[in-house]
Amino acid sequence: MKMKKTEKYKLIVFFATIIILPYLFLYMEKQREIFDSVSISMIYCYMPALGVSLGLYFFEKEKLKKQNYIIMLGFTITFIEVLLTYFAILNSDVMEILVAITSLIISLWLIAVSIFNPSSGNMYINNNISKCRKLVFPIFIIYSIATLIVSGFNILSLGKFFAGIIFSVGAVSSLFGEEYGWRGYLQEILQIRFGKRIGVILLGIIWELWHFPIEIIWQKDLFVLDIFGYIVRFIFIISLAIMMGYVYMKTKNVWATAIIHAINNSMGTASLYTSDKIVWTYESIMNNSQIMKFTVVILILTIIFSTYLFTKEYSGKVENESIV
Repeated sequence: MKMKKTEKYKLIVFFATIIILPYLFLYMEKQREIFDSVSISMIYCYMPALGVSLGLYFFEKEKLKKQNYIIMLGFTITFIEVLLTYFAILNSDVMEILVAITSLIISLWLIAVSIFNPSSGNMYINNNISKCRKLVFPIFIIYSIATLIVSGFNILSLGKFFAGIIFSVGAVSSLFGEEYGWRGYLQEILQIRFGKRIGVILLGIIWELWHFPIEIIWQKDLFVLDIFGYIVRFIFIISLAIMMGYVYMKTKNVWATAIIHAINNSMGTASLYTSDKIVWTYESIMNNSQIMKFTVVILILTIIFSTYLFTKEYSGKVENESIV
């Protein structure tokens, strides 16, 4: 199907945003070392939604929703905080606090707007809410079991898993930022162009490649990967995109996949409760029983999530071409 000129321009803005900004922040980190893993994650995940919002702002302003303006405002404020730190006007500790406060305010604002605006489309929290509950709850149970297995049935790890999901409410602008961009925008474009199955696999590949700059920053205080760990992660992310793509197609609700995103992010650090820094390499897998269990669980989840590709939802053509 031939894409309209306006849609092409919006797509160019989207890709320019998700390609240029990550490497800009990586450059700033290499020059000044101003980020920790939490603050860069909050900043980084605005980008997909920002790319969509900027495309609408420049080429289809009449389609902008309140959430688009909130995302653009949140990123602008956060970017100013980063620049002030980069030029040594603020120190990194102050920036981390300001970024967290900004994220909390933007998150609560997004939630409030998304609750009371049915016209928000896929950003409306109550959109297909019963389907959301039925699809998200089993994923929550699967991840809870996975957390217990990897942690050796450590109850503290399960508590940390639950706390991580709750904490994500304060950083929902980040999760919303990713899901609105990936599932709420790019997934449908790729599926229209390449078909549902190939489209969602391409989305998973793009999604993981986009993480590459932040993964370099994460190595400072969150985790370390070698080529083996990276390959396992890459394959898992594609399977995760398949499962989350299924949930989005069934619900047309980016908040459903944002919750799953929070559940997924909480599992890794919670299940490896005793580790200050996750070292996910071939050597650590062979010599550390907990990392071995984590890898096996990830591979099992990869198989489970990949089976969604053979569901009825992934057959046929995209029915609703309601690209934002």
